[in-house]
Amino acid sequence: MPLQFTAMKIIHAANELKPAGRKVCLAIGFFDGVHLGHQQIIRQTIADAHQHDAIALVITFDRHPNTVVAPDRVPPLIYSLPQKLGAIESLGADTLLLIHFDEKFSGQTGENFIRRLAGDLGKIQSLCVGADFVFGHKRSGNVALLRSSAARAFVRPFDPAISTPRARCSDAPIRSPAKSSAAINSAKS
Repeated sequence: MPLQFTAMKIIHAANELKPAGRKVCLAIGFFDGVHLGHQQIIRQTIADAHQHDAIALVITFDRHPNTVVAPDRVPPLIYSLPQKLGAIESLGADTLLLIHFDEKFSGQTGENFIRRLAGDLGKIQSLCVGADFVFGHKRSGNVALLRSSAARAFVRPFDPAISTPRARCSDAPIRSPAKSSAAINSAKS
């Protein structure tokens, strides 16, 4: 029998979740391409949520952060936003918080971001991110900040080099051919 997923709820602000006393398990990232490393982060979040009768919440952004903070260094995207959301939904997340990444949002420190998130969500049971995850204004937040933050959650930083036996999972090798193709096409113009 094929797996069937219920429709993932999409919210645009953390205070829309209304967990009604339930714990929340988080996965945070841009998740472009939803590669094996991203899938592992999201699946671990879902497993944590099932284990603790919690809500599995994936947090991502509506555009690549570099479109705001470093417009000259925006990588070519692997997935469009609808493709990314569909891939995340297919993994079985309960809810996705789609944050509008703009100038105002980019000005938040990492500490303020996680403090507001914890305030809006209530009890955060676990938080899964990539091992090199950074966030907040001028990349002021990292795994160490998450571990010491107001969220008081069990933080799982995944290192794709350790977590997958064959190769490190990264979007960079996937983007490289796209970047080369874009460079070739622009040179032809």
